Amino acid sequence: MAIAAKADQGSFEAFDEVCLGTGDLEASLPRAKEKGWAEFSPAADSMLGKHKEMLLDGPAIDRPEVVLLRKNSNRAEIIMWETRTLSQSDYIFNCEVVEEKAPNLDLDALKEWANVPIEERQVDDSPIYYDLVGGRFADSGGGRATAYHTTGDGPRETLSGLNVHNFRSSFPEEGTD
Repeated sequence: MAIAAKADQGSFEAFDEVCLGTGDLEASLPRAKEKGWAEFSPAADSMLGKHKEMLLDGPAIDRPEVVLLRKNSNRAEIIMWETRTLSQSDYIFNCEVVEEKAPNLDLDALKEWANVPIEERQVDDSPIYYDLVGGRFADSGGGRATAYHTTGDGPRETLSGLNVHNFRSSFPEEGTD
């Protein structure tokens, strides 16, 4: 019973279970499945169906591999996508947790959960992004993850609800040369 209750706690817990760690899609997907996350296909006209289509839009050479996951009755769902170079030797792997029904982002809860420095930023008319810097997020691109809440009404917003996102890459970080 306690395991089922924990699986229904939302974005932050889902992110900790699936999006943290190292490696690409090939390494991350089996770890997620071991923790009870299952692949699913969203309805084409749903928010996640439209988001998946947006990710797959573009020249065939640039289309990422996209996987959607959910667990039990968990409010949060996960989108993983990966783009590889032509040689297949390098990757950019993204992991995003979406909790569509979350009414807002509780900044106090975010601070308690993240337990790392948080940098706030906003680009033009975008939502306010909260970058979670270092700590357990250090293996992510730029050593950070990002949390934000969106209504989905903005001109560039395909998702709505609470989002927590990170990415990893096999490319060296800029400035490390």
